[in-house]
Amino acid sequence: STDATHVTLAHEAIPGFMEAMTMPYKLKDPSIVSELHPGDTITATLHVIQDEGGFHDAEIDNIVIVAQARPDYKPAKQYNVPKAGDAVPDFHLLNQSGQTIHLDQFHGKVLVATFIYTRCPLEDYCPRMTHNFAQIDRTLAKDPALYRKTHLLSISFDPKYDTPSVLKKYGQSYMDSQNKGAFAHWDFAVPPAKE
Repeated sequence: STDATHVTLAHEAIPGFMEAMTMPYKLKDPSIVSELHPGDTITATLHVIQDEGGFHDAEIDNIVIVAQARPDYKPAKQYNVPKAGDAVPDFHLLNQSGQTIHLDQFHGKVLVATFIYTRCPLEDYCPRMTHNFAQIDRTLAKDPALYRKTHLLSISFDPKYDTPSVLKKYGQSYMDSQNKGAFAHWDFAVPPAKE
């Protein structure tokens, strides 16, 4: 998919840098967006800046469309964008403790969710979202009444690698080490591969 400045790609592994995944990338030349369509196969060059803060400012360039989707392409499935008040399907996930959790268990709370890959090396993506969630968690903890009414959920789309033990270690690296009950308020979870 595309927007005015980004393209979301399901890409192959970039050897020595990152595993195969699906994520948005900034276009170095946004004028090419009109030539990109869902289903196209492309090659491109990924540019990132690396400094003491890690990898950031990822953008793609040198895009070549090597296989074009049909001009009359329509997605096989149309997705319903939920509106406020719509019920969310009760997805089941495996959390950092190896326990099955499901979205319905958070009914009545404000559930704040994000999507991650623990192996994502780009500072502008998963690490930034998880760092932001850590700040939200600390801020909410200052108000016990509000803390009880909220829950944080970081969902991985990498079930092959992001096992409960990997998710737990990843989560602990962002949490306040003094907060022994942190996982009671913030889960790191992954859906089964088939889902």
